[in-house]
Amino acid sequence: MLPACACILALVLIGGGSTFKPAQVPYYLSLMTTFPIGMYWIAPVILVAAIAGVLGTGDRPTRQIIAILTVFAMALASRVMFKSIRVGYSVFYDPTLFIVFMIAVTATLWLGAKRLVRTDRLHLINCFLMVDAICFLLIPLPVHLREVPVETPLGKIFTRPADATLVPKMISFVSAQAAAGKRVLILPEFPMLYAMTGTESPSRWYELVPGMLDSADEHQLIADAESNHVEYVIVTNRSTFEYGYPYFGIDWGKDIYRWIDSNFEQSGEFGKFERGGVEAPFSALVYKRRTIRTIPAPNQPRVLNQ
Repeated sequence: MLPACACILALVLIGGGSTFKPAQVPYYLSLMTTFPIGMYWIAPVILVAAIAGVLGTGDRPTRQIIAILTVFAMALASRVMFKSIRVGYSVFYDPTLFIVFMIAVTATLWLGAKRLVRTDRLHLINCFLMVDAICFLLIPLPVHLREVPVETPLGKIFTRPADATLVPKMISFVSAQAAAGKRVLILPEFPMLYAMTGTESPSRWYELVPGMLDSADEHQLIADAESNHVEYVIVTNRSTFEYGYPYFGIDWGKDIYRWIDSNFEQSGEFGKFERGGVEAPFSALVYKRRTIRTIPAPNQPRVLNQ
């Protein structure tokens, strides 16, 4: 058993430290095994088993403790279950639920090793817990998820490698426009860029998420942007899937996006813009206010309105 665990652990360590995607498969398989998506539903089963007394122990106080722990875990996990996207049941959401999950795993090992004497069964469970602890301590964060430092006017910040190459460019662009007296509106959510460039939002909203603005508020934001003569709009690919409405301008904020589409034209982008959910690399589109040309009347000079 121990040699097999050592081989699996080696594969996981190699995958976690590699940028080669096929090599990362063992790492993600280990995460799926440690934090299964259906972890929440194990808790009700453990609760029923504790009440019915089928957990392999006749100790009533122990069963009561397990039942109370399970109810507490379910109460904490309910905030995850009621989210629109029912995934991501990890130890970060609910440590108590993870403890209940470990109780279920050890109970399964105990029942599956009935042919072994009590001492050997305890040795098996202790080996399992030891390997699990080693995995938690030694498995590194995958290279492509590790944060790297970025120097900004506010000091050093840490972000993903893909973002680290874009943030300085975005800071430089917004700062250059501010120096030229041009206002930049950043949507839907990157308020730190205002702070890092020493600028302010053209409206009272520094970030937008689904449900924050009603139709009247959207038109107020548009009016604020017009009154402050916004010349550029930056639209990031921030996914708001956790609110149940993933994409700004498509699933929500439609009036604002129609205003952008009618009055601005795409003039550039930071990164390769794509709406690919939380897995998509950070990117943004840059919109520049259109130049509106009016048709001059006969014998009158041409007029150019900006």
